[in-house]
Amino acid sequence: MSAERQQPASVCTLCGVTCDDIVLRAVGDKIVAAENACSMGRDYFVGHRIVDRPPTIDGDKVTLDEACELAAEWLAAAQIPAIVGIANCSTEAQRAAVALADRAGAIIDSTSSDADASAVVSLQTVGSVTATWGEVAQRAETVIYWASDPAATHPRMAERYTEAPTSRWLPNGRADRHVVVVDEFVSTTKADETVRIVAGSHYLSLAVLRALTKGIALDANDVKVATGVSLGDWQKLHARMMASKFGAIVYGKRLAGEGPATLSALTQLMADLTAKTRWVALGEGAYGNATGAASVMAWQAGAPMAVDFSQGVPRYRPLEANWSLLIDRGECDVVLSFERGVAGPLLCVRHAGDAGEIIIPTATPGVDAGGTTYRSDGVALPLRAILSSSLPKADDVLRSISSLLSMSSTTTSQQQTR
Repeated sequence: MSAERQQPASVCTLCGVTCDDIVLRAVGDKIVAAENACSMGRDYFVGHRIVDRPPTIDGDKVTLDEACELAAEWLAAAQIPAIVGIANCSTEAQRAAVALADRAGAIIDSTSSDADASAVVSLQTVGSVTATWGEVAQRAETVIYWASDPAATHPRMAERYTEAPTSRWLPNGRADRHVVVVDEFVSTTKADETVRIVAGSHYLSLAVLRALTKGIALDANDVKVATGVSLGDWQKLHARMMASKFGAIVYGKRLAGEGPATLSALTQLMADLTAKTRWVALGEGAYGNATGAASVMAWQAGAPMAVDFSQGVPRYRPLEANWSLLIDRGECDVVLSFERGVAGPLLCVRHAGDAGEIIIPTATPGVDAGGTTYRSDGVALPLRAILSSSLPKADDVLRSISSLLSMSSTTTSQQQTR
């Protein structure tokens, strides 16, 4: 029987909390325990099995070299190739993906949802007033979950960052904090105060708080009709926010899904408050490495999303090269995407229509592959492998395709010269 081995300080990328205190225990090719992980994290790690899965072309098993060669051929011949879903892979694979997009003259997008795109557009429009999760854990005496229900979606957020931690500023942990939920839905998160707004009124609710911060007079009836909450209740919440030495709003994907204008209103509220006290806003974060994807694209391609290399130089085209628009319009004849498979991550290359599909199973960062990921607050964390597998790393596959693509382009150029 194989001896049990242990790996402390393992990182879980299942949600935006990105816990880095997981102790993994493995026997043979199986993870048998994930100490400190939440129930979702335990299921993620302990349920992982190393399966030797070969690449396929249209369902037929092939070698890795054959799959990479055909992928390179398709990309070389494509009129409008696209690379999407890079939020689902490590930072190293994201860098390789940008390099491949450059070489292939492809469109590449870091976002995986409209909420991700809204966050990027808002950041570019009005900036951000934010902090690390460590600062929130140490200093935030008032925490507002806005359109966020971490008890259901991010089980260890309260324990690690927003409620339980003690510090020199908050020696009694949860007892020193005031927790508020602002949402249109019933929350499972235990809070000291709940503000139930009407559906679709997030922007107007933020505007009410901004007006109170700036001393603008409001009509009580208009506020009640617009937000479903009385002006008196908003004034009570605002007074607490103003009295807090350090406060944090943690917002969910539903708030970001309302569009960049709503997130911009949130940032502007943070700026208004910070002129008088100290408030920050952080997105709760989703699965994978979306923050890393935007960062990599910004430093490698000059823009955090929707970059078009078709003209030989990177062009930022948020309205034309957005991932959802690309897929909806069906304009791309070859799409390389990173996807979450049942047994692990997949690198998929699809030709338009029924022209073909290449699927290359890859190793899972943090399980059977190393790498780097970014927490939702922009802090980089190392990923280490506890299991061994024969599956290739996504960044190695991308570099192989890029090399083959370069050779294919050189051969084509030489033939045209002759």
